[in-house]
Amino acid sequence: PCGKMFKVHKHKEFATRIMPLYCRHTRYKSFLRQLSMYKFQRVNEGPLRGCYHHPNFSRDRFDLIDKINRKDRGDEGISSGDCIST
Repeated sequence: PCGKMFKVHKHKEFATRIMPLYCRHTRYKSFLRQLSMYKFQRVNEGPLRGCYHHPNFSRDRFDLIDKINRKDRGDEGISSGDCIST
């Protein structure tokens, strides 16, 4: 609602209808791993529990998209990207 977070409400539908359009995989857990690699953080309590946020993720702020980057190789063992950005 605030444009600073998002939440996937229907995991199975997201994996079968949306992910094939942008990702090389259709496993929701792989999508969650990608979020972690791009430094999105999950809200674990309160009314926004299950939402994901990133300091540079904001509705209608396309100028911030370039600031959402994968973690460095030193942060984690990272393979090639599984999802494409648009």
